[in-house]
Amino acid sequence: IPAPVEKLERGYVMYGDDNAYGLYLQDLYEGSAVHHGLCNGIADMAYGEGPVAITPDVELKSRLEQMVRKMNTTDRGRWTVKKSFRDLKIYGRFYWHVVQRVDGGGVAEVHHLPFNMVRAGEKNEMGNVETWYVSNDWQQFQKKENEPKPYPSWRQGIPSGILAVDLFPSDDYYPNPDYIGGVYWIAVDMEVGHFHLSNIENSFQGGYHIHHSNGIPSAEQREELRRTYERELSGPANSGGIILTWSEGQDRATELTPLGTSDLDKQFQFVSEEATKKIMIAHRVVTPALFGIREGAGLGNNAEELETGMELLTENVLKGYRQAMTWALEYVYGAPFMISTGAEVDGETQDTATLEAQAALKGSVGGVGGVISILQTVGTGQMSPSSAVVVLQELYGFDKDTAERTIYGEGGAGVELSGCGCPTHLSEDKPVLPEGVDVDLCQHFASVGEPEAEILEDYRLIDEEDV
Repeated sequence: IPAPVEKLERGYVMYGDDNAYGLYLQDLYEGSAVHHGLCNGIADMAYGEGPVAITPDVELKSRLEQMVRKMNTTDRGRWTVKKSFRDLKIYGRFYWHVVQRVDGGGVAEVHHLPFNMVRAGEKNEMGNVETWYVSNDWQQFQKKENEPKPYPSWRQGIPSGILAVDLFPSDDYYPNPDYIGGVYWIAVDMEVGHFHLSNIENSFQGGYHIHHSNGIPSAEQREELRRTYERELSGPANSGGIILTWSEGQDRATELTPLGTSDLDKQFQFVSEEATKKIMIAHRVVTPALFGIREGAGLGNNAEELETGMELLTENVLKGYRQAMTWALEYVYGAPFMISTGAEVDGETQDTATLEAQAALKGSVGGVGGVISILQTVGTGQMSPSSAVVVLQELYGFDKDTAERTIYGEGGAGVELSGCGCPTHLSEDKPVLPEGVDVDLCQHFASVGEPEAEILEDYRLIDEEDV
């Protein structure tokens, strides 16, 4: 099995002994049914409904999401985000070719580059790769058409460059995929498939032992006989392996002995089941039923088990993939993103309803100050009232009735605020909070806080003064 060694050559760092470890990971992805299904399934789950900009600026939000749609629909960069999630799963990294606008006013295009087309240049004294090299075929990079082309590491302000994004931080030039501990078992799963395919091609027959007692021929004659026998006796409708032997003897007749099959199929079945379990562990999957893999005699579709398994997968696996992707989008476009999962709450998408409010809260103080900040953004039209109600429930723990009274006032949903809440209109006759809501807020924060007397039990008073 190849090893992911790194070797500096001609200014760029090779990946693997023959600069082919990335191709080996690709072979594993294409050759193991279990591994292939898990990689595709996890990548698709991580993608969800795709990236969503979470800025409260309506115009900026529309422009950013148009750029992301362009990443996924242009001919050169079709499905850029989806392909990037897949590379992140298979190789532990994805590459983007980022092109700046000619006038310098932001990013014009972002294209996905296949992992196996890119190699790193030597690191600088700070441990960073400043140059990346791109070739159509690194196995034949000496040819003129495959000559590696250098690109700088992308950053704001340069015309174009390559951005490399890893799933996990690493001091090496190339990262390990998150399933690296299961590579041997993935290879085992591939070989089990090869065994069964060979059995089918040979009609589940064994080979033959052919013994000649009429003397030992020359090497050339032995090779010619071997080719003749293989042509006549092997293939999908005939046996597989052939053993040829010669000896000097009195009996000049040729002996043909069929070789029967053994119980290897049962041994391979055990190995196959064990490999599947180990591959699951390597991918950090605790509920195989999420990927259509049944364990035991049951159907494996217990709703509670599936729900728990999905929660664990999201927290332990998908979250890391989404964080890597949203970091890349924010780094390129300069605005926060989140991956939409399409979860429905009260008829509208939860992500879309809450992300605007979360963005509006970014940098604001917590507690009552945070609630006031929400009311201000609602009053100025930067956030819809329904989004504000959702964020009070999700981020502050309000029940629905209290959240609606906080946003709409005593009349509930459908009642407009008496003042817009912007600094120009903050005055005694136009309070920020609707009537009666100040009491609700105090009661709510008192219910989730700790009594002052209990907090002070563990402290000793040093000094006090009136303020």
